[in-house]
Amino acid sequence: MRSYDSTAYDFDLFTEKEKREVVEIPTRPARGGRRSRKAAARRSGRSVLAIAAAVSVFLLLMVAQLHCQLQTSEVVAQINATEREIEALKSDNVRLQVELERKVSFENMEQSARAMGMQKISAAQREYVQLHGEDAVEMPEQDKDLIIRLQELF
Repeated sequence: MRSYDSTAYDFDLFTEKEKREVVEIPTRPARGGRRSRKAAARRSGRSVLAIAAAVSVFLLLMVAQLHCQLQTSEVVAQINATEREIEALKSDNVRLQVELERKVSFENMEQSARAMGMQKISAAQREYVQLHGEDAVEMPEQDKDLIIRLQELF
């Protein structure tokens, strides 16, 4: 038969350990009942003031945030109104350009000329003027303008 050693087991884990003694630390007795009450009242008053200050700062920040959002929405509304006005002006510009092209078209000019009794020129009505060196216009000295005289001097 086999024999088993106890070297694989740590029997110290199963033995009872020494009990440790629990020592309570004494608390300080309150000094002077009146002073501690006043200090507690001051502390609670300070904490109320701190809470009130924090709430007022929070409310102030919320009001500032709302004010900024209101201003932003007003500016956005102005931008949108201006963009709508620009689009309306662009469409008016296109309409006026089309109307101008319609009024200035060659066909309309021909119709207006015919209504006034005008007609196209024929080849027989054309006369060409030829200028030679001899056919030049000369201005007499007295007819010259003051500016031309000054130019000639300089």
